Order: sequence, then C-alpha cells, then structure tokens
Amino acid sequence: MINRRRFIQAAGVWTLSSAVFSFAAERKPKILYFERSTIFAHSATQVGTDGLSPCGRSLKKLGASLGYEVECTKDGRIFDSDLDRFDAIISYACGSPDQLSRVKETFEHTPAATGTGKQQLLDAVRGGKGFLAIHAGIGPWSGYDQEKSPYDTCPPEKRTDFARLYGARAIPHGIPQESTLTVVDSSLPWLSTQKKKIKHYEEWFPLKDFNPDIHVILVQETAGMDINPKNRNKYYNRPPFPCTWARREEKGPVAYTSLGHFPESWDCGIVPGVVSDLMRFITGKAKLDLTPNIEKVTPGANILTNP
Repeated sequence: MINRRRFIQAAGVWTLSSAVFSFAAERKPKILYFERSTIFAHSATQVGTDGLSPCGRSLKKLGASLGYEVECTKDGRIFDSDLDRFDAIISYACGSPDQLSRVKETFEHTPAATGTGKQQLLDAVRGGKGFLAIHAGIGPWSGYDQEKSPYDTCPPEKRTDFARLYGARAIPHGIPQESTLTVVDSSLPWLSTQKKKIKHYEEWFPLKDFNPDIHVILVQETAGMDINPKNRNKYYNRPPFPCTWARREEKGPVAYTSLGHFPESWDCGIVPGVVSDLMRFITGKAKLDLTPNIEKVTPGANILTNP
C-alpha cells in the first residue's frame, strides 16, 4: 500500500514536471520593441492601418524568422511592468520617453515613462537583459535634448548613465545623403556575406563622446560627404567614426546602429540585415568578441571640427 502511494505521488510529480518542461520548451524568446517619440516622429515609427509601424512590422518578421516573438509598444509605462518576461529590449524612441510629446498629436499621444520605469530599464540591462538602440534611439536620457552646442563634449565620468549605456551621444544631423560604411567585424551572420565597403543612402547621425570600451562593427566613412553648412552637414567634416557597435553594460549585451531612418529601408538590404545580426547578439544567439577596437579602427572618432 505504501509503495503504491509513493508510486502515485512520484507519477504525479513526474507529470507536473513534464508539463512545466514542455511549456518552457515551447516558449519563444520575447523581445520588447519600444518607439515612443517626444521630439520627432520618424516615418519609420509611425503606425499604419495594421497597428504597426514599418520598423515594428519588420522587427516582427525578423523576429519570426529567428524564432522570436516581438511585442511593439509606444506606451512608456511598459518599463514599470515585469521586464523579466522579455529576453531583450529594442528602442527607437526619439527624445526622452518621460517627457510630454512635442510632435503632432496624430502621430504620438501615448503615456510617458516614469522615473521608476527608467531605473528599472537600466537595472534590467545591467542585470543581463539584452538592449539594442536604433537610429534616434541613442538620444533618450543621454543629454542630447539638453545640449547647448553640438560641439560640447562631456568626459566619461560626467555622462549620464544612459549615455554610457549606449556607448556615445548624438549630434543634430544633416540632410540625407549616400555614404560609405566599412565593415570592420564581419563575424555576424548577415555581415559575413557582405563586401567590406557598403554604400547606403541614409539620414546619418553624427556622434560624439564615444566610450573607449565599444567594439566597432561598422565605420562611418566621412570622405566625400556633403558638408554644406546651410544643410547643417558641417558635423561630417571630421575623421571616420563608428556607425554600429556592441559592448556590455555590466552583464547586459548592448548594441547600437545609426541606420534605419527611412521606412522603405526596412523592407530589405542593409538595415534589416544589420538589425537581424544585432538581434542575434543581444539575445545570445550570436557571439561577438567585444574587445574594444575604437582606437584601432577609428582613432579620430572624437575629433569634431568646429567651422
């Protein structure tokens, strides 16, 4: 009788364990995509009739092809929720998400992030959550929208937590133009199939205050770029600088790319190619040697030419 009871108990435990294991095995890695705008609503982040923006739509497709589920939102309160349910976070936010929106009401009217959510996001990344910032996503909480002069630089010890998290800070950009990118690390899957030099038409973010610990993947070549001051392109009159990179924020894998301004660029080519590689990296599906290389591949990155 005792043996039979023990057998039934053991069988019950085995059945429960099997169910839990089966549920865990079926769970897809989940990525949060956040795109709330307060300064400017990029057309790549404006929602269409299907409830998705061009960027969000592309990320969902990329996620599905890689075995991920992607949840898209513009609601800043998401960071107050349980972030443990996400394996990684992607941001294309423009401006600080805890501020009121200054863009047209038809484009953006969603709740702002809170101070608690901001800290919870930072803690999540430092605790091991993967994080990718795209294009304007390097701006939130970095001091970008409080800059007195684009030529102001800030020593590492005085930068905001998020400026250090991203690995650099932004400068106001000029008009779109074609430029050349140099692939300096081709170890990621899509980039491994590309030529060393890639031409692309983009709204290029000039960047500054680079962390010395970033591992550069793509270099923004500046030779031949339009530097007409009337178009604010004088910020490209400088040595080559990083365009895409990766680093680690304590335990969390972090990446950034300045690509992704135009909605049509999310359909095919370099933008979804690079982003899919970085998605693999921040979720641990692709490995990168994160040895800092900024001094080697872009030694003049922090040189700004003031006209």
